[in-house]
Amino acid sequence: MTETPAALELGRFSPDPGRSFTLPSAWHVDPAVLEREWDRIFWRSWILVAHESEVEEPGAYITADLVGQPIFVIRSEDGELRAFYNVCHHRGHLLLEGKGVVGSRITCPYRAWAYDSSASLRGARMSDRMEGFDHDEFTVPGVRVEVLSEFVFVNLDDDARPMTEVYPGLVDELDRLAFRDGPLVSVDTTTFDIGGNWKNVGDNLFECYHCHPAWWETAPRCATWGRDPRRSVRCSSGPTC
Repeated sequence: MTETPAALELGRFSPDPGRSFTLPSAWHVDPAVLEREWDRIFWRSWILVAHESEVEEPGAYITADLVGQPIFVIRSEDGELRAFYNVCHHRGHLLLEGKGVVGSRITCPYRAWAYDSSASLRGARMSDRMEGFDHDEFTVPGVRVEVLSEFVFVNLDDDARPMTEVYPGLVDELDRLAFRDGPLVSVDTTTFDIGGNWKNVGDNLFECYHCHPAWWETAPRCATWGRDPRRSVRCSSGPTC
């Protein structure tokens, strides 16, 4: 019987948040763990890549990198929203960068292979000189894409369940929380290059143990936080801060 690698042992981690310790340090530094997370999480989950307003008109596209897997989402000429791997079939060059709007053709900047907005190959220089060359064999592979409450998600897993099945009730919850009159519009994008493991970011996002001391000056009116914790007083909600 093969022993479970130390890096994959849970230690004192528990599904019960009231009893759980954090994951062992190996989960944050072992390359084997990271590779497993890529395969089991990032390449098999619905990942947010854009807002629908960013890919509204025909030819509008946006690119993303899902931990080493480049993709692009595009509004095809027929109005359908589609997603594909962002790789030319000839030498693997990126087809698109950043975001913007393309015309009727997506042309690889390296060898000028041209695809339409459905990622079908429409032109390959001198391919007429190669016997048996079939353009239909070189369509760029597609990626699952869904829009949920105006937000665009992709999933590299062809067998992934629809988002409404994975997250039942999420649409209603998002609509309830979205304080708006009419559709949202993407205004700006900020990218953070964090020198740490992604789970550390998640741990801080989903708990607010740091909120009192770290954010008191920026959000002093948040009633559930109570008074300034540096004065060692009780929170307005009851428990000692």
